[in-house]
Amino acid sequence: MKIQNERAAYEVVVEDGRLAYLQSGLLVNTTDESKWIFVLSTSRSLYVGQKKKGQFQHSSFLAGGATSAAGRLVAKDGVLKAIWPYSGHYLPTEENFNEFISFLQEHNVDLTNVKVSICSIYCSSFLMVNITMELLVDTLLALF
Repeated sequence: MKIQNERAAYEVVVEDGRLAYLQSGLLVNTTDESKWIFVLSTSRSLYVGQKKKGQFQHSSFLAGGATSAAGRLVAKDGVLKAIWPYSGHYLPTEENFNEFISFLQEHNVDLTNVKVSICSIYCSSFLMVNITMELLVDTLLALF
């Protein structure tokens, strides 16, 4: 990726709780046929794009640079539907995932009906659960 110009096409902002591409204004609308990935830069800029194995992955957004968070997501018409902390390159931690959750909350993204998978961090099998933030905290505390 030719750093700044190409990166700008993937930058996402939150407007009225919905994810939208900064440059085009289009709402983020993932497809079921492919994986969609995100990174949150250390300066707290969010980038979202479609993963293309061997061509475009998490490290492509920031040319392999440091991130605050990385993972996968599902969004329909800008409304966040699911998130999980999975990146083979960045290997996100609980702290990284919490940073992304904080970013979303600070930007007034309604997480009430967002499916959150914590299994990339805590368990070996994949499990997607519909979870509220309070239930997420209770679940995490119960694991320890």
